[in-house]
Amino acid sequence: MVQAHLLSAAGSAGTHRDAHLLQDLLWAHARPDHALEHIRAHAVPHGIELVLFVRAETEAVASGRAHSLLSHAVAPIGRLGYVVGSTSDRLPEG
Repeated sequence: MVQAHLLSAAGSAGTHRDAHLLQDLLWAHARPDHALEHIRAHAVPHGIELVLFVRAETEAVASGRAHSLLSHAVAPIGRLGYVVGSTSDRLPEG
């Protein structure tokens, strides 16, 4: 699992509508080499929080695949008013 943040370029809160649009956008741009299995997208005060479930042998490979997907989709993400923020290949447990 890789956690990523899409920050609102306007500094506003994300919306549920945008979370669904961005989830669909990422599926549309995913290639087989991204090994994407599932996406969770949630509106948060600073934008959209993503959890990308990526099939990979290691956390580093999963993080690289997720980063590649987000880089591949950066232009359409920007057209929706978001910028790619930080990613983390480890989610807090609990």
